[in-house]
Amino acid sequence: MLIDHTTLPERELAPGIFARLMHGTGITMMRVRLEPGAMLPRHEHPHEQVTTVVRGHLQLVVGETVCEMGPGSTVFIPGGTPHHALAIESTDVIDMFTPVREDLR
Repeated sequence: MLIDHTTLPERELAPGIFARLMHGTGITMMRVRLEPGAMLPRHEHPHEQVTTVVRGHLQLVVGETVCEMGPGSTVFIPGGTPHHALAIESTDVIDMFTPVREDLR
């Protein structure tokens, strides 16, 4: 199935953080737009997560590890691991989760 993510509704996850969500049978994908200075609060979930920066600069803290991410950078976050983020500039990322994020349907 071909999906044009630009046609999906944008959902505000936190102040300045907007996501377009796509769900399969075993995976959730989010195209996320972060405004400069947007902060994703520290949280954790049981889902494995892979985050890739498409454009911009993101500081992602996974556990105690600070990851300075730019275009093409990818980080794997094991399920149950606390993490939080700060958009240093206008940033676009792709997040993948498994299993499906039923809480975001």
